[in-house]
Amino acid sequence: MLAVSLCQSRKRADKCLSLLVRISSATQLVRANVRRLPRSLLKNRKEVDRVRHLAAVTSIQESVMDPLFTTEVNVTGTLNVLESAKALKAERVVFAS
Repeated sequence: MLAVSLCQSRKRADKCLSLLVRISSATQLVRANVRRLPRSLLKNRKEVDRVRHLAAVTSIQESVMDPLFTTEVNVTGTLNVLESAKALKAERVVFAS
């Protein structure tokens, strides 16, 4: 399993991702900007059965203050994660924000 996350603080992201690792020791954590996922993400990945997509801007206030950034993360970022999951031949994408 591959987990992708974007949180406002690194401390919060570490907490979210470490919880996933405790749930499943087969989880491979990847820190990446979902707005521009690196091509290296797709290389040397074996047996990705599912991708957990946790990246999102959930703050209404932030989305009003910076709608372009919110759209880049929530829409373009989700599309990038889905395209990556397709390229990795993942069986399932789990989306949560």
